[in-house]
Amino acid sequence: MAYAIDALGDALDATRSFLTPFDAGQWLRLAVITFFVIGSGGGGSSGASWNVGSEDVRFDGGGLDPIVLGDLDPVIWLVLAVVAIGLLLGLAYVFVGSIMEFVLYESLRTELVSIRDYARTYLGLGVRLFAFRFVLGLITVGLVVGAIVLFVLSALSGPVAVLASLVVFVPLAFVLGIVAYLVTIFTTEFVVPIMLLEDRGVLSGWRRFWGLFRAEWGEFVIYAVVRFGLNIAAGIVLGILIGIVAVLLAIPFGGVGFLFWVGIGEPAAIGTGAVAVLAVLAFLYALVLGAVAAIVAVPVVTYLRYFALFVLGDVDETLDLIPERRSSIRSTGTENAAD
Repeated sequence: MAYAIDALGDALDATRSFLTPFDAGQWLRLAVITFFVIGSGGGGSSGASWNVGSEDVRFDGGGLDPIVLGDLDPVIWLVLAVVAIGLLLGLAYVFVGSIMEFVLYESLRTELVSIRDYARTYLGLGVRLFAFRFVLGLITVGLVVGAIVLFVLSALSGPVAVLASLVVFVPLAFVLGIVAYLVTIFTTEFVVPIMLLEDRGVLSGWRRFWGLFRAEWGEFVIYAVVRFGLNIAAGIVLGILIGIVAVLLAIPFGGVGFLFWVGIGEPAAIGTGAVAVLAVLAFLYALVLGAVAAIVAVPVVTYLRYFALFVLGDVDETLDLIPERRSSIRSTGTENAAD
């Protein structure tokens, strides 16, 4: 039988053993880790020029009307600032999430959850993982933007060109989606444990994993298919639970937002301060919802990581991150089968 099929029950037993008896402190620490792990220039010119003066920045774009940045509405400035802050927070989130991947695996290996100690120990590996994810993200975004631009340009050429582009782009997008899924899953669930166990960088970890993949590619294909099914099942269950929580939380937060809106008097009276208050309220709602979602998702994330570790150790026992847990689970299972 395939390793991935065997590991399904073993991962469930390991998750149950790790999370019981219930320890509120450990669960909350795992929720913090889960919160982060479930989320993680150039220039040129084309006939346009930037002129920097003492007061304003102006952009002259041929026949287009010049834009005076100093004349922009304060609300627009606020929106731009929120977008910029959101991008920075997103990068910070992915950075912390990259470190937390190692914290989670080390917690499963030692069966002791310690965020601060493990984060300090694996900071360097976390930075390397973040750099890899950042570059991979840039490549992915670049491919998506390029495909959209090409599709728009073809759409301007007529319906025949649109049909031809769809014939090309739809299969290509499907293939790229599968590749992105596999790279993401294999990096997080196989390369990261290899990096932790053998103190390797990301590319070195991938070379180590690639040798395993070539030797046991069938096992990893089965794993990817089973893992995709688990994603769907987990998404449905968590989606229902988190959806219920979202509705319940929307009542108090929505009530406060509605009262604030009524207090403004007229929609036209919305200014910078009002937009800032609504933005903060929305951020707090998302933060609380994310925290609750992380608490609910702890057993799911723990199970999926154990599932990957059981498969990795079965493929190559020298890469077994949880040998004692594996031995305990499978010896107990053998005894129960004998009885």
